[in-house]
Amino acid sequence: MPAVALAPARRSAKLTGRKVLLIALGAFALVLVANGAFVWFALSGFSGLSREDAYREGLHYNDELAAAAAQKARGWSSSVTLDKTGLAVEVSLPDGRPVAGLLLKAVIGRPATDAFDQTLELLELRPGRYLAPVVLAPGNWSVVVTGEDAAGEPYRAEARLWR
Repeated sequence: MPAVALAPARRSAKLTGRKVLLIALGAFALVLVANGAFVWFALSGFSGLSREDAYREGLHYNDELAAAAAQKARGWSSSVTLDKTGLAVEVSLPDGRPVAGLLLKAVIGRPATDAFDQTLELLELRPGRYLAPVVLAPGNWSVVVTGEDAAGEPYRAEARLWR
């Protein structure tokens, strides 16, 4: 019978205190590196501020609520749309008559970033219909239209539009 060569027996690796310490330190280092990366991404991606001076604007929030209530009491209704010529706003009274003579401007931009914000002056094409030419890429757009009438009554409308 031929001689069979046996493989040398493997030595089992002993788990020593030094190895346990290195494993524990490596695990903590991995967690710290991952947490550091998450903190860096969080701080570099979004400042947390949605407005430049949110505190001061918050102090006047009740004024904005009062202006919205006054606009609602006037019964003005509005339609904000995007068509092939640009941004169109129609404002009417409760009986359907147009509201003429408004001085309007609009801020249009993407809802998630202010990188594409544009401020537009709307021109009155006919009583109650206002238009600002604008060319927009396809997607979701947020519009805030503000202005006032000849008597100084404020007007505000917000819309979310798809192009």
